Amino acid sequence: SDFTFDANLVEVAGGFTQLKANLGQEWTQVGSSSTNFENVPDIFSLAVDPQANVFVGTRDETNGNVDVFRSTDNGTNWSKIADGANDITNNPIAITRIISDNNNPANVYFIAFRGGPQAYDLYRYNSSNSPTLTLLRDSVNSFNSNMQYSDVATDSSNNVYLLNNNNVYKSTDRGATWSKVGDQTTNFSSNATLSALRIDSSDRIYA
Repeated sequence: SDFTFDANLVEVAGGFTQLKANLGQEWTQVGSSSTNFENVPDIFSLAVDPQANVFVGTRDETNGNVDVFRSTDNGTNWSKIADGANDITNNPIAITRIISDNNNPANVYFIAFRGGPQAYDLYRYNSSNSPTLTLLRDSVNSFNSNMQYSDVATDSSNNVYLLNNNNVYKSTDRGATWSKVGDQTTNFSSNATLSALRIDSSDRIYA
């Protein structure tokens, strides 16, 4: 399950449903596995972009495919933007993280988990005039043999950051190339386990 919020809404995903709340006081179901998400037993991740579009990562109980859906009307209607049967490669079992690029809402990044300790893929979905889905990192195009993508984030300068096996990598070209900017041995405790990456409005990075 996952949750996120903007100034007015809190969006929560878990189990068979996706819910929204008015600052946490009142809750209304806005997504149903049988109605909106094609027989989905699990919703693993969720994001809301600056334009209030809502994204969820799901898994289809009938065929095991993982998909990404988007709602442009606060959860009333949903459309599939990434299809596990056709678009998302390597047969993942979960979409573990979704984020939007706050400076370019057309870009949405998500992490697909294929099972096992070194089986993560990073994608970018661009919803501009000709929507495209791009595989940015996989087991072939990885940083090292210990590939474990835990989180992804963006800053105000359109840089993308990826947390991989307790190290932080940065891309200045929306995922085409990467450089390490946070090293487990040099910058963090060698015994640290980093599972989340956040960037605040002043571009301070927290891991």
